Amino acid sequence: MKKLLSVFLFLFCYVVAADAQDDAAQYDSIMNLMKNKKIPLMERYYMTGDIEHLSREHQIAVLKQLIPEAKEVEDKAVVTRLYSIVAMFENQLGHMAEAKNYLDSAFMNKGKFENNNIAGMMHYIAGIYYSNKNLMEKAHENYYQAAEYFNRNAVKPAILTEIYYDLSIIYSMWQDDEGLNELSEAMKDLPVDFPFQQILKWTLKAKYFYALYQNEHRMDLLDSVTKYNKEAFEVYTSTENPYDVGYVISDNYLHQAVVYREAGKITEAE
Repeated sequence: MKKLLSVFLFLFCYVVAADAQDDAAQYDSIMNLMKNKKIPLMERYYMTGDIEHLSREHQIAVLKQLIPEAKEVEDKAVVTRLYSIVAMFENQLGHMAEAKNYLDSAFMNKGKFENNNIAGMMHYIAGIYYSNKNLMEKAHENYYQAAEYFNRNAVKPAILTEIYYDLSIIYSMWQDDEGLNELSEAMKDLPVDFPFQQILKWTLKAKYFYALYQNEHRMDLLDSVTKYNKEAFEVYTSTENPYDVGYVISDNYLHQAVVYREAGKITEAE
């Protein structure tokens, strides 16, 4: 048994080391391109849309490499996108002070460019930052401004689904069933690019009826919550790669357990 465990640990460490070496080699190659000023800045800038295979730390370093040059570009949307994405990644790593510094730099350019998608992205990332800091009023304000920018597009982007869902988390905390209903109606006809976005739509409907239940104490409303959670479960179980939606659906299962418990259905809750 000890020998088998030793072999497993060796293989595990070998795979981790190989992945780390692969990431480092790719990072070095990409950074060499980013530092090569013979390649026009905008060509290098567009290359940053294809570096998601790198570690977060390496992605941050690549983006930061371009910022000094991007600051000189007349179109301030360029540097704003770089600042915003760095802020998002720093936030994901828990580096909140760094995230705020880059967000502040991004917001210095607010109103200086006309790209609705980048302005919307900047506010959305700010909403996530303030939500993580538990500053819900500020998060609410930025999510709504993000939605306002994205809604200016002739074709509504699917990212609005995620923005409305994040707003629904705040409204659920506030037990604001009217706000949840407005979000549900706004989300109804939005396009869906990924299965998890469809789950978010059903989840928001479930949240709406649960907020109604909390405010009106009508047991029949729990049936509506169950209906929409089951719609979400159906998307999850019929998705070819359920891991793509797993981080979302776990909340639905937990929520449904709470609903069953409140309805006195303890076996179902378990």
